[in-house]
Amino acid sequence: MKKLSVIITFLFSISMMEAQYLWDYGITLGGANYLGDIGGTDEPRKDFVYDMKLKETRYVFGAYLRRRISRSLNVKLGASYGKIGGDDLNTDYAPRRARNLNFTNTIKELSLLAEYTLYSDNDFGGKGLYNPNFRVYGMAGIAGFLHEPIGEYNGNNPAFAGQSTSLRELRTEGQETAYDVQGISVPMGFGFYFTYNRRIRLGWEMGYRMTFTDYLDDISGNYATDSELDGDPERIAYAMQTTPELIDEIWPGNPVMICNYDYDVMYSSDLHCGSSGSIERNPRGISKNNDGYLFMNITAGLVIQKKSRSFQAKKKKYSWLKRKTRGKRKSRAKF
Repeated sequence: MKKLSVIITFLFSISMMEAQYLWDYGITLGGANYLGDIGGTDEPRKDFVYDMKLKETRYVFGAYLRRRISRSLNVKLGASYGKIGGDDLNTDYAPRRARNLNFTNTIKELSLLAEYTLYSDNDFGGKGLYNPNFRVYGMAGIAGFLHEPIGEYNGNNPAFAGQSTSLRELRTEGQETAYDVQGISVPMGFGFYFTYNRRIRLGWEMGYRMTFTDYLDDISGNYATDSELDGDPERIAYAMQTTPELIDEIWPGNPVMICNYDYDVMYSSDLHCGSSGSIERNPRGISKNNDGYLFMNITAGLVIQKKSRSFQAKKKKYSWLKRKTRGKRKSRAKF
C-alpha cells in the first residue's frame, strides 16, 4: 500500500506539471514602422522590410491576455497604441524626394491572434532545473485599427509654412468623400518567450500587419487638378509640395519648371502640366499596393496561477490518501 501511495503521488505530481497554468497577461513596448509610398530606400517602392527606413521607427506600446488551448496552441487578445511616419526627404531616390511629402499616423489596434509553437525546451540550458522554459512561436490573426494621417507642410507657400493638419479631411487627391478612419489588418509574425518559476514571462515579438487601405500615408492615386480640390488654397498646398528649389537641388540646371520633373522614371506616365504650372493627373503614388505597418515589441507578463479543472478533480479524487496516512504515528528513536 505504501508503494502504491508513492506511485500515485509521483503520477499526481507529473499531472500537476502537465496542468500548466492556462492564462497569462502582460504589457508590450517597442518600435513601429511602415511600408508605403513615402520615404523608403533609394529605389522605387518595394513591399518588403528592405524598403523601411530605420530612422523613421517610432514607438508602440500595449497589453495582452493569452489563453493556452493546447500544448502547441495559444490564443491572444491584444491592444496596441503606436505611431508610424515617413518623409520623402529621408530618401535620395529622386522621384520620391522631389515629391516632398510627409506624414505621421497614430494607430490604435485591437487584435486576436493564434500562436503556434514551433520549438519548445522545458529545460532551457540543460541544467535539470526545468527553469526557465522556452518557446518559439509563429502567429497570425486579424486586427481592427483606427488611424488618421497628419501632414506637415514643406512647400513654398508661406501661408502654411510649418503647419500640420489632418490630411484625410483635406481629401488631397480630390476624393468626393474622405477615406475611412477604420481599417482591418492581417497580422503575421513570430516571437519567443522565457517563463521563469512558472510565473514570470519575458519575450520578444515581431508582427507585420497587411492592411486593405492604401491611405496610411494619405497617398494612393493621382495628383488632383485645382478644380477637383475646389480651388481651396490649403488643399492645393498640401496635395503638392514640390518646389523649384528642390528640383534644382536634385537636377541641377533645370530649376524653373516643375513640369519638367520626369515622373516617367518611376510611374511610366506622360507629364501633363496645368495652366498654373502644377502637375495634374499624374500618379502621386502607386495605387496597386496597399500600405502596411510593423510592430516589434519586448513583452513582459505574469502567469495566472490557477490550475485546470481536471487537475482540481484529480486532487479531490485522491485526497483519501492523505487522510489514511494521517492516523499513523511515527516512532522516534531515543538515545
